[in-house]
Amino acid sequence: MIERLADPLVHLIRNSIDHGIEDTATRLASAKTDIGRIEIAAIHSGAQVLVTVRDNGAGLNTARIRAKAEEQGLLAPGAVMSDQDVHQFLFHPGFSTAQTVSALSGRGVGMDVVKRTIEAMRGSIDISTAFGKGTTVTLRLPLTLAIIEGLLIRVGEGRYIIPLSAVEECAELSAADERERGRDFLNMRGDLVPFVRLRNLFDSAGEPDRHQKIIIASAGETRVGLIVDQIIGSHQSVIKSLSKLHSDVTMFSGATILGDGSAALILDVAQLIAAGQGLADKPLKEAA
Repeated sequence: MIERLADPLVHLIRNSIDHGIEDTATRLASAKTDIGRIEIAAIHSGAQVLVTVRDNGAGLNTARIRAKAEEQGLLAPGAVMSDQDVHQFLFHPGFSTAQTVSALSGRGVGMDVVKRTIEAMRGSIDISTAFGKGTTVTLRLPLTLAIIEGLLIRVGEGRYIIPLSAVEECAELSAADERERGRDFLNMRGDLVPFVRLRNLFDSAGEPDRHQKIIIASAGETRVGLIVDQIIGSHQSVIKSLSKLHSDVTMFSGATILGDGSAALILDVAQLIAAGQGLADKPLKEAA
């Protein structure tokens, strides 16, 4: 995997140098340091490795990208499109906003090669930018084979794995919490924690168990309460990546095979926290 990342990383660094980092005079006029900075980092997140290339340059010029897309006939003039979608034209073959050809860029190759390579590794690319402040490109790569310590739970008839590193505590759903179904927060010793009923989120059939459990999970400084039917116990899981057919199902970061031969999906805690903050009790539309 590291060897296959070499060329994409070289392209991204070249783009940061040639397109992102301004010359010294421009940086000083913008109240920046005279020397630009490019940071490369890699972190383990759930069943993925996130590789980021971040610069503190000028950021993406969305207007120039849009004008170039219209010039090449990729976008109809005046068409309504979000900035994020406009930035995706950077991955189109032969697309370049460089005004001159240099040793680093402007030849119309690079970002499309990056995208093809990352997708061949069953990964994805995210771009975030702030005009005048810099750009961050994140490569999301699946762990093709990794073992995690997880908590095996049951929701309806389905079984799922929550990474044990994200679990803070487990408790039983109290009668008071069960009666107040309209609330979106749990009172955990004076702290209000948003919660998600996984039965509703996964649109599980049947009636919930009489004594449901609460799992407090965290990602960074943010916590969410997950209400499940049963906590089965700890489970050492070999992560298997999901297929491209399930790429739009963001709640799951992978799957594992249990001892009885059945499959259990591994929950993405960061996505569940987002659900707890803004999508509580909204059914998940799973891929067919």
